[in-house]
Amino acid sequence: MEGEILHACYAHDTELETLTLEAGTVKVADALDMEQGRARIPFKEGKLDIHQVSVTAIEGVSIRPGKEKPVELVIEMTNSAGIFQLDNLFKPKLEHSGIRKHIEVTVEVDKDSEKKIIEDYQF
Repeated sequence: MEGEILHACYAHDTELETLTLEAGTVKVADALDMEQGRARIPFKEGKLDIHQVSVTAIEGVSIRPGKEKPVELVIEMTNSAGIFQLDNLFKPKLEHSGIRKHIEVTVEVDKDSEKKIIEDYQF
């Protein structure tokens, strides 16, 4: 039991393959921590990079019974910049979780009211 807990903690890193269902669940749960509140403080303090902009675009994450698979993850975005979070942070963890075949992912972007996140960007 102790070894399984340690493995779940260790294997939540992106590239590591999980060996148990529990470790895969921890990895995916960690990856789902991407709602906008996570970047609000650095974003308000003036740090501006793709991580802060993209995480600000993630409005919510829901877990539902799936239509085709046991679990459906629904990710709501207010801006297409959230794709960065999905492609670079969430997707790799999901792919190495060992539970990918049990999860369907739905991404919803309200195209009619896509929120503008920044006014301009200079470097």
